Amino acid sequence: MIGKDNLGRLREYKGFVCSPLPETVIIPDSVLVYGTGENMTHIIHALTYEGENFPTSSFSGFGECCHKGGLVPFITQTPQVVIPGMGDRAFSGTYDYEVAIGLPASLLFIVVEHLFMSGGRLNMGQPVRTLLPMGLTETITPGFKFVREKIDESRKKESQ
Repeated sequence: MIGKDNLGRLREYKGFVCSPLPETVIIPDSVLVYGTGENMTHIIHALTYEGENFPTSSFSGFGECCHKGGLVPFITQTPQVVIPGMGDRAFSGTYDYEVAIGLPASLLFIVVEHLFMSGGRLNMGQPVRTLLPMGLTETITPGFKFVREKIDESRKKESQ
């Protein structure tokens, strides 16, 4: 998660300050955002809209939000998807359907700029719109064409 290269950077710091973003009196180094899976989809799409800032994650189930949501994005400058643990649920009232993403604070501006841009007119929006699969063609996503070709190949082999 942090890697040996970044462990030395940890020794440079003695502690951290946490505060709600709208009320903070300091410029944050990292930001932790909670929301539903759909909310996180929008944030991840915004982060990766230009083919950069891909979140990474490995899950330990302990200290996820504190460690991986705040510290790891600060040290590695890489967004981290987080599954809130018992501390979040007990002390902050995090709901059972919430997940989170920790990101370097500098990426917050990219999220704001690109939020809801991915997918064009097919963007799922807020509140989330579901897509009913009726009359779909392979042009909706590049993967559909690949899958259609594989299905057709398989059917052709079965019929021979």
